Amino acid sequence: DCVGLDEHVSSVRLLNERYGASTVFVASDDPHAAGYIQARMPGLTVVAVDEYREVLEAMDKTKDTWTENRLREGEIAAGQLLRSTLLDVLLLSRARFFVGHLASNLSRLALSLAAAHWGGVVPFVSVDGPW
Repeated sequence: DCVGLDEHVSSVRLLNERYGASTVFVASDDPHAAGYIQARMPGLTVVAVDEYREVLEAMDKTKDTWTENRLREGEIAAGQLLRSTLLDVLLLSRARFFVGHLASNLSRLALSLAAAHWGGVVPFVSVDGPW
């Protein structure tokens, strides 16, 4: 199960107080996540990749279906999903700190790539428990 956005906001606040930030990058299949976070953290610039925002808006109507199943059913173009996912991982890998759902392989990949990029593990919070 996904952890609520309030947990993410709380963790971003914690790390932001310690390390400072001007921009938060949001990688989510929730089309409302960036706006939700921006409304709760008005002092920060919140950005997200919008490449397949229309698809996410349509998907929001049936939240109980996993992205993998949508891909299999042809609701999402494979190339579009691949480009968007790789761009999310690339941008997350450049983060100075990281808040994420580390049960996700993509989150763990992005955190590992950030450690490689910055020469050590960046400060992070796992919103779904210790890793």
